[in-house]
Amino acid sequence: MPDCIVEYSSRLTTKISAEKIVQAAHQGAINSEIFDSSKLKTRAAPIAHQILRDDRDVIHVTIRFMPGRTDEQKKHLSDSIVTELCNLGLTNVAVSADVYDLGPGYAIKLL
Repeated sequence: MPDCIVEYSSRLTTKISAEKIVQAAHQGAINSEIFDSSKLKTRAAPIAHQILRDDRDVIHVTIRFMPGRTDEQKKHLSDSIVTELCNLGLTNVAVSADVYDLGPGYAIKLL
């Protein structure tokens, strides 16, 4: 059950809806085809304040899942997400994605 967390500059929503950003990240993860897409959970958190060297906005995606994928699969996943986000046609935005294996301290309970 991969978790996809999208952080984005809140001021981006004057150009595009948060829903479209989340959908693009979600679709990019699905396009990678490295896990069961029915178990993918995607959520977003706007960044209200940021300090960058230039005046760019930011979209950063973090994917967390159970260990077992190769470095090549992880790179393919992050590339797939970044590609889908870049297809949104935004300008002056830094787009990035990072992939993490969950450690033994991870716990979940569905209620």
